[in-house]
Amino acid sequence: MGGLSKKAYQQDTISSEQNLPYLKVDAGGLLFKQDTISPAKRKQDKATAAGIAEAYSFMHYSAVGIARKDLAAGLEFLREIDKNSRFPWLSANLINTEDQTPLFRPFTTLKVSDITVGIIGITDTTADAKLHNEENAALLDWQKVLPGIADDLSKTCDLIILLSSLAEDQNREIARTQPNIHIIVQATGASGNKHPERMNNTLITQTGKQGKYLGVMEIDWHSAGTWSRGDTKKLLGQKKSQIDRIEWQLSKYRRKGDPEEIFKDLPNKLNAYRRIIARKQVLEREIKEIEIVMAEEKRSAAPSTFSNRFIAMNTSLPDNQQVKEIVGKIKK
Repeated sequence: MGGLSKKAYQQDTISSEQNLPYLKVDAGGLLFKQDTISPAKRKQDKATAAGIAEAYSFMHYSAVGIARKDLAAGLEFLREIDKNSRFPWLSANLINTEDQTPLFRPFTTLKVSDITVGIIGITDTTADAKLHNEENAALLDWQKVLPGIADDLSKTCDLIILLSSLAEDQNREIARTQPNIHIIVQATGASGNKHPERMNNTLITQTGKQGKYLGVMEIDWHSAGTWSRGDTKKLLGQKKSQIDRIEWQLSKYRRKGDPEEIFKDLPNKLNAYRRIIARKQVLEREIKEIEIVMAEEKRSAAPSTFSNRFIAMNTSLPDNQQVKEIVGKIKK
């Protein structure tokens, strides 16, 4: 929590030095460290959570996604936090089971310079979509809510950002299937930073958990709505080389005929062959996606570009005094 005042100072410094329009977003999981809190620490943890939300309001965040951990003190507590925050807490898939309506704002739109930005929130789900101790609340699968919202926002927004606490494999599936989403900021619980990775026309990124880093992405966005990728040709060559190596491996398995028949009584050999086939199929799909990107870049006169960096919240960094006072009040 002590890093909040340093994060606020760094944000102020970056804003004043660059004099550019900005968005401040968080994918969630910032109020509590676990999905549940012990009764003995309930009062202490709730005071900490309220203070964190107060600091985020002071720092003028544009939106924060709701992760499962943010519900650790109960739905009503988070609703109170939302009410007192000067930014929206977003979740498109956290719903009231009685009427199937969202319990929080699913998305928000705002103007950044001359660009209209849509921001959507998605909360992580588990095998038990019913929330513990919340009789009238549940979490829907993202497939039921996200495509429709993204499609609607694409009609009025130039840039669409998803704040997601889903697991990374699900975020990658969103990137593969939802072309209207341009950036996914994720909060997966992983400890490390993730430099923006492009899948189709979506960037997936993340900063390390517990506020130990500040992620800064500088974007030059153009109306074409596509990301430039200078290493596309190099990446395509790498993928094709991998395909060539796999074909050589497969040829060894196929020398004496159909491996499915030859190795039917040798499960280890057969499974190894099938794994190579599966890897080849993944590479073929990735090559196809890269070729689509290259075709888009060729058609687009001015694709959008970005740069990215992470700033560690070291103890030696200066503090924003107002946020430091908020943190001090929480600790007291």
